[in-house]
Amino acid sequence: MQDKKVLKKIFSYPQRSKFLYYISLVLFSSQDFAFLGYTAFVQYLAISVIENNRIDELLRISIISILLYGIIIAVISLGMLLIDFVRLNTENALKYGILKHILYRKSKEIEVNDISSRIINDASAVAYFATIEVGTLLMPVISLIGSSILLFIIDIRIGVISLLTMTIPIIYSLVVLPIIKKIASRMVILNSEYLKKVDRGVQGISTIKLFNLIKNQIDYTKGVRAEIKHKEIIRSLINSLRTLVANGSNIVATLIVLTYAIRLYNGNNLTLAQIVIIPQILGGLLAGVEGTCSFSLNMQQPIASAKRIFEITDEELNEKIDYTAESFSENICSNELKAIEVENLEFSYQNNIPVIKNLSFTANNREITCLYAPIGSGKSTVIKLILGFLNEQQGTIKVFGQNKRDINEREWYRNFALVEQEPSLFNLTIEENILLGNSKKDYNKLDDILKRTGLNQMLEKLPRGMQTPVGSKGTSLSGGQKQLICLARALYSNAPIVVLDEFSSAMDQELEKKVLDTIEYYKKEKTFLLVSHRKSCRERADKIVEVI
Repeated sequence: MQDKKVLKKIFSYPQRSKFLYYISLVLFSSQDFAFLGYTAFVQYLAISVIENNRIDELLRISIISILLYGIIIAVISLGMLLIDFVRLNTENALKYGILKHILYRKSKEIEVNDISSRIINDASAVAYFATIEVGTLLMPVISLIGSSILLFIIDIRIGVISLLTMTIPIIYSLVVLPIIKKIASRMVILNSEYLKKVDRGVQGISTIKLFNLIKNQIDYTKGVRAEIKHKEIIRSLINSLRTLVANGSNIVATLIVLTYAIRLYNGNNLTLAQIVIIPQILGGLLAGVEGTCSFSLNMQQPIASAKRIFEITDEELNEKIDYTAESFSENICSNELKAIEVENLEFSYQNNIPVIKNLSFTANNREITCLYAPIGSGKSTVIKLILGFLNEQQGTIKVFGQNKRDINEREWYRNFALVEQEPSLFNLTIEENILLGNSKKDYNKLDDILKRTGLNQMLEKLPRGMQTPVGSKGTSLSGGQKQLICLARALYSNAPIVVLDEFSSAMDQELEKKVLDTIEYYKKEKTFLLVSHRKSCRERADKIVEVI
């Protein structure tokens, strides 16, 4: 994807609320000019009062100044809040767009935990670029335009001559400065030529010759050091010259404008108050010119992040997918007696040592099946094979009578909801983590799940309840709380089979009993495949499969 197309697509996300986006950009980017205009305005009022001997109006001007300052602060704060709101909306739009695809595609190349951190970083980088970074770029531009308008308001001639004199700092920023930087970059402490000289000086010298030539080598090294010192002095002088030229160009431009302004003042064409505020406004104009000419917008990271995001979303956005639809019809799920059938399953990793050998079992529909085995015997590998994260080498796996090899990956993945030992949570609210991938919200169903799992008791203790952010990977929650949220997400989903891999590892006995009661209640709607070595889980299972 070309960079121009990527940029166009990036900016399409915040522009879903065009009016809010543009207003937030204008308010956020105007803060530098707002303070400049405020200072110039207050100075103008104060000096006008003194100049016209109206000292009694100073109190009124002070009150006006305070009120105006408060209004500016309020407007700027509103701009910052709005642009942060747009940034968050943009970030969430990007995250939701890709998470839907990932969760239903479940790419084999990437683990979900890896995606959860990487995709949030990518979405954050792109959203920050499209809002705050663009707003920062506009700050000097608005200062430049606003200062020019103020100078024209003071006097058209002052405005014209100010813009003409701005050619001095513009020429410096666009022509002189790059040349100086190029010269200074050559004055490095140890460049490749010196290193080659030293390298050639000592290569191929035997021990005896080296002993005899030590004095010559020391003299040679001293010469190199003298050259380095000479280069460093030149480099320092160039850097000092750069600062001098930069300040000098600004001073020359300011002096030209002020000299002309004083002539106008002597001819009674300008007031004292106008003369006083001209240097202030010129400072804003010069800062705007310098900032506009020297600002470098770093587009490499956000474009790279956007390409990673669009690489996934574009693959499936061309297809009309109903993510909330059942993966199979109710008739298939309800009439099919066997939910999962595994026959003569074999698998080995690269060392060719069989991890799974001749495994066969059946998990009946709407029952609890427990996979039991000692640690390291391949339970997790069996789960990965069933879910489709790995491909079986021999044997067959069927879900509701359909062979894994006969249907596409997306349809296969829709059959399963996974609750892992290490829960996968995203930097969203609790509600968003539970409803993830479901565009339609059924709060009656959600409330029932919260009560059954005991999550409602946890939410009552949180000030923001369901709207509580969980932090990156759920860092603000305990291990048991994270597993409960993942269980609630699996129960809320439309997947007919729920796979729980050591789901109770971070739970105490009381919480585990509550969860097992919940699973037993919901088996009237779903099939549960438990992977656990705990006796309590085996006791609740309708069927136990021992993996040896």
